[in-house]
Amino acid sequence: MLLLTWGGKANEPGSLHQRAPKLWAFSNGIRFSIADLSSPTARVLPTVYQNRSGISLYDAQYPEKMKVPIPQAIMDEVVAALLRYQTISDDFGVYRKHFKIIATEATRTALNSEEFLNLVQEKTNVKVDLLPKEQEGQIGALGIASSFERIEGLLMDLGGGSVQITWVESFQGEIKMSPCGSVSLPYGAAALMQELNNSNSSAEKDRLRQKLTAEIVQALERLEISKTLRDYAKPDKSLQIFLSGGGFRGWGYVLMSAHRIQPYPIPVINGFSVSSHEFMPVNVPQLSELDSSTFRISSRRSSQIPAITCLVSALSAALSPTISQARFHFAQGGLKEGWLFSLLPPSVRSSSPLVAATLPYAAPSAAGLVSLVKSALASDASTPLDWSFQNLEVLLTSAVNLMYVHASCPKDIRAASALHSTTTGLLAGAHGISHTDRALLGLVLFERWRGELPPIDVQLHSGLQQIVGPASSFLAAYVGKTLYGLGDVFPAGRVRNGALAIETAWVVVEGGKRHGESLLRLELLADELALGAVERWAVDLEKLGKKKNWVRTDQDPDARGFKIECVVRKRSAVTPAS
Repeated sequence: MLLLTWGGKANEPGSLHQRAPKLWAFSNGIRFSIADLSSPTARVLPTVYQNRSGISLYDAQYPEKMKVPIPQAIMDEVVAALLRYQTISDDFGVYRKHFKIIATEATRTALNSEEFLNLVQEKTNVKVDLLPKEQEGQIGALGIASSFERIEGLLMDLGGGSVQITWVESFQGEIKMSPCGSVSLPYGAAALMQELNNSNSSAEKDRLRQKLTAEIVQALERLEISKTLRDYAKPDKSLQIFLSGGGFRGWGYVLMSAHRIQPYPIPVINGFSVSSHEFMPVNVPQLSELDSSTFRISSRRSSQIPAITCLVSALSAALSPTISQARFHFAQGGLKEGWLFSLLPPSVRSSSPLVAATLPYAAPSAAGLVSLVKSALASDASTPLDWSFQNLEVLLTSAVNLMYVHASCPKDIRAASALHSTTTGLLAGAHGISHTDRALLGLVLFERWRGELPPIDVQLHSGLQQIVGPASSFLAAYVGKTLYGLGDVFPAGRVRNGALAIETAWVVVEGGKRHGESLLRLELLADELALGAVERWAVDLEKLGKKKNWVRTDQDPDARGFKIECVVRKRSAVTPAS
């Protein structure tokens, strides 16, 4: 069950300044959340407060093998939790009129569903929205869509009582789904575990897996998958599959624990991505024996791993041979995020989560700084390396927005704080950011502060480099060094017209010991006030280009990088800051 609330207008006393949709959801558990939809960060659905009650509505209906009504004691416990959350919302200044309570599978199929809903409404004075299973799938799909900058592929949301399957394509903030909404199968993690417990032999469990595989195949046929996605589903293409719900998130953390990068450097599940080979590893029997000592695997979730491995196995069989080239993406977004995302206009939904999350920290001349960084990226035909990060514009804008955030830290920890900012620091709670983007931005910001680390953080730096690979790691270092120079020239974030110009080109050296060598040549034109800072910056850039500073990783031992040559010239004419 989910409770959602949002505040009133900014000039109303005690309001949360148009903030805080709050949601209670009655699914298998009872979740409570207050979120912030104010500008400019609405796209990342910032959480003001969230909690979850330790109540399982599904388990309460199955004390033994036979289903029973939700016990009175459990209903009273749910009501007590909701009343407490209402008080908490009052403390945050959220209006009662903006409460939203959503109930799903475990309430929808309860033998005493009507009695339970009437009791909640009577005690809380809030009418419960009991979602039909198709609408539950649609809102869940929006939650997954909110978890990524762009989404195009199959979606699966694994709850306690059911698993929802659909497909989604997003473009410019508009979300296109299957015309039949979603298909709901009664094989949630708790429900499937119940089925497995009722199976008395391995043959019965095999038949259950085969039945599940057949039902997934039938569900995919009913979804009327778009031509675009059908093309991606061909064996020579890469189908994208997006997974949400507690069961799949638990599986994601299991895969993190067995990942080739150890320890895996980003503890946030949203944006974690694996290949089909990694998603269905050979050592599944070993993974199914993991216990609650694994990070983010509770004792309840560890007890359900056999059910999740059964579903994963059935999914793999249903998608064969398409799955061989598929990529799986794990999402934090669910009903809460889907409902909130549906409240946003397309212009906000289509914006970059990374840019939205960093926009509040932008410098006065952010646009001018981005322009200068771009001028340091030569892009002519002779470029020996690919400058095109997955989204270069987003990366540069976000990096510039954060380039002054750590200036107030002691010099000793600026680089380390910046490195942590995208994983467990400033952006840890920002919704919708991929692990690749988190890693790239962290590496850029680390180098922006000249990249000096205490020993305790060396492992994190290495892990982030392994996520993006050595070529992108070196390019991130170059962008970071560029930000370091700009930060030194413009410490207040205000670009003085005429203070600095950058011209770049890829050149091939002719003659001498370096004949035939390709390098990046920068001509840095600085006014008299900036000249000293630019000369220091040029030394750092050339040092970065030395082969000993090129990047290699455990996964890719071949060093990647390029030579850098800087020419610093003095220019005249200083005009006021823009």
